[in-house]
Amino acid sequence: MIRFMNNWKVAHLEELVEFTNGGAWKASEYVDEGIPVVRVSDIHNGTIILDKCKYLPQESLKKYMKNVISQGDLIITTVGSHPTQPGSVVGRSAIVPKSAHGALLNQNAVKITSVNLGLEQEYLAYLGKSQLFRNFIKSRARGSANQVRIAISELSKMEIPIPPLYIQRKIADILSAYD
Repeated sequence: MIRFMNNWKVAHLEELVEFTNGGAWKASEYVDEGIPVVRVSDIHNGTIILDKCKYLPQESLKKYMKNVISQGDLIITTVGSHPTQPGSVVGRSAIVPKSAHGALLNQNAVKITSVNLGLEQEYLAYLGKSQLFRNFIKSRARGSANQVRIAISELSKMEIPIPPLYIQRKIADILSAYD
């Protein structure tokens, strides 16, 4: 349901994006070189660090195309300790950098991609790093203090402000200058 906030629309994420869960692979499938696999442990400070990543064989790519991530995608971790705990990874977000373009996304994370022409992917990515987003995760994560999960069905209910495209671009430009 899209509604308006002043002159900005507000909509649920499910109306604007596509969610793709990361894949699950057996330890025996990993190899020393090949396609990088981005795990929750590779997400730090809003980006992806591939220094300690695992790899799948190149021939796996066709089989796992839905798990491929692209530069600019928003990645959200979906499992971790409760968001109020220090060091919790649930709800941690990253904007896929050029260095991780074409990598595969592992389980316990979701790729969020804009499918609406009125929503800039870069603006969406910065929303994923916002306090608004962190507060939403804190209120919707379910489980025990040791391990919680944020379900895609919950993420999809998040309402986000959608300013006009030119304002989305300005916001993204300003924030990218600080990255």
